[in-house]
Amino acid sequence: MKKIGCKLKSSSRDDILVTIPSFRNDVLEEIDIIEEVARVYGYNNIETKTHAAIDFSSNVRTDLIQSEIRDYLIGSGFNEVLAICLQDEATLSLAGLPMVKVVNPVSAEMAALRTSLVPTALRIVQHNRNHGIKDLRLFEIGTIYLLNTDKLPNTLDAYIEEERLLLVLSGYPGTGENLEAPHVW
Repeated sequence: MKKIGCKLKSSSRDDILVTIPSFRNDVLEEIDIIEEVARVYGYNNIETKTHAAIDFSSNVRTDLIQSEIRDYLIGSGFNEVLAICLQDEATLSLAGLPMVKVVNPVSAEMAALRTSLVPTALRIVQHNRNHGIKDLRLFEIGTIYLLNTDKLPNTLDAYIEEERLLLVLSGYPGTGENLEAPHVW
């Protein structure tokens, strides 16, 4: 204890009472004393009983793959769609899949997580066509949420989260006709 500037007042099998001098204002809690003792004793001298190993070899850098796909599609004249994952139940019913409902939805329009990228894309195409833009090249890299009905409900195993790519071609995107920027909403 002298090496860390503290005095041992008393000790028992379960407790150690230490007096901390006033110049050691960095020692505020018992963890601070433990750290000081470990530092003086040497971290390498402390036996580690638990060993953890992490295997990163199976992890695919999806962010790099997605970035390459984005760059390629934008370079090919596509515009990226950025849509939120929350949708109303009527839109979700178009996909024909069991819904993943939100426990406390902000509004009826945000009552569930999307199970498909298609309904939102169709609404965007419709919105653009209503505003006179017929020729579209759109893509979205987005997450969908599925319900696994084979698993116990309300457990993490009951839900599946997947990344998907959606391409939309509308009108005659290759003719150069009406190629103004789409109105994505």
